[in-house]
Amino acid sequence: MTDLIINPKVNYPFILTDASKGLVYISGISIPENSTSFYLPLMSWVDDYLTSQDSSLTVYFEMLYFGNRTSKAFFDIFQLLDKHHNNKKQIEINWFYHPDDEEMMENGEEFAGFFNYPFNIKEKPMVSKFIAERTSNSPLVNFNQSGEVNIEGTSTNGKPWEYYYPIILWLDTIRFSLLAVKIKVDIYLNRIDKLNQYYIKAIVSGLELVKDTEDNEVELVWKYSNNEIKSIGDDILLKSTIPFKFEKVQQPQ
Repeated sequence: MTDLIINPKVNYPFILTDASKGLVYISGISIPENSTSFYLPLMSWVDDYLTSQDSSLTVYFEMLYFGNRTSKAFFDIFQLLDKHHNNKKQIEINWFYHPDDEEMMENGEEFAGFFNYPFNIKEKPMVSKFIAERTSNSPLVNFNQSGEVNIEGTSTNGKPWEYYYPIILWLDTIRFSLLAVKIKVDIYLNRIDKLNQYYIKAIVSGLELVKDTEDNEVELVWKYSNNEIKSIGDDILLKSTIPFKFEKVQQPQ
């Protein structure tokens, strides 16, 4: 079945589904005007996924903030999962909260009290730096407190959330903190498949939101060594509002 990916917006979280792994990720800020309408595609996907096959589903929540309407939408999602759990489907929730965010922890505990399937409440430190080592099918990915972001290599791994998701969440954290920052992004890929492109687009959406918050500065350099990568860069960046430039370079080693 077709996976769902929703890029983060001013009032919308990042949402990703992966039918091949039985995973759903929801993270960031959620205060849409109509939460029922916004989360309907996700609920439809979850219902179709759990109805159409003998499957399990693990859902990860890593929220920075959500409003009362979203709280109702989350409860509806949990009720839907409960229906499938009662039909012998394996359901698990992982609800993350950051240190000192007692309210988010309590929100998770309150939700968990209504349901009998595994509902794990886990503390997770705020991410201010990250590195994922380069492999034959995944790029070197790193960012640091200075605002430098580097993505280099081949990006065709089937689990791109493992190396791109931390950047997406980090950008939302910056936006939510309201601290003025300067972010410089350097992307240098020799290959990237369609799935991984979705994550680069989500990162660009996050950069746009950071740029539009307070006095933040954002710049991006898209390096390429072949026309295919240049064309992908055109598709991702030409409609973006962040300052960027293309730079032709030699093939990565």
